[in-house]
Amino acid sequence: MGRSSSAQPLPDILRRTADEAADLARLSDGLQGMVARLVSEGANLRVLEDAQAADLLTQRLSGLAAILRGLARVASPDVSADIGAALAALPLADQARRLAGHADPAAPDTGDTLLFWD
Repeated sequence: MGRSSSAQPLPDILRRTADEAADLARLSDGLQGMVARLVSEGANLRVLEDAQAADLLTQRLSGLAAILRGLARVASPDVSADIGAALAALPLADQARRLAGHADPAAPDTGDTLLFWD
């Protein structure tokens, strides 16, 4: 099986995907602080449900990252996958670059974040 320009070792793809999920879990964890502040200002049932949902989101993303890291450890480095089509479907260019391995994971996003009013 020939390698195209976007074919990469499967363990590398899985590790980057795990890193992305872990980063999302950290962002979700930050949202919990915001929800906690809202709760302290006058909790209602809806806000408490949102707080629980944010906590569950963090836990599920952390679990997803752990599974992907486990798969990356056991995946054969001889197996490659062409991830080009999957990455082309992502709406955030910075995320696609990170998952493709073409961006510094520590570098901040370059501004293609969607805001509420976009």
